[in-house]
Amino acid sequence: MIFRLFDRHTGLNGAGKTTFNIGGGVRFRTEDDESFGVRGVVGLSHFFSNSPFEIYGELAPVLILVDDVSGKLDAGVGFHYLF
Repeated sequence: MIFRLFDRHTGLNGAGKTTFNIGGGVRFRTEDDESFGVRGVVGLSHFFSNSPFEIYGELAPVLILVDDVSGKLDAGVGFHYLF
């Protein structure tokens, strides 16, 4: 999957550092369900003060443009360990 060709980070106030993320790009899958479309991403990330961890959550609306035009919504949460 290819996505997030554009990504903008905007800082928010608080303990640590919280950022608002927005981006978009092309979605291409070649698994059992070949598809091509566009995908947008919005989310929040939080970097803890004096810690190598980041947590994040994101929503990603997808518009599939091959065979039959359809849409879906992807979502995700996770963490990164920065070293």
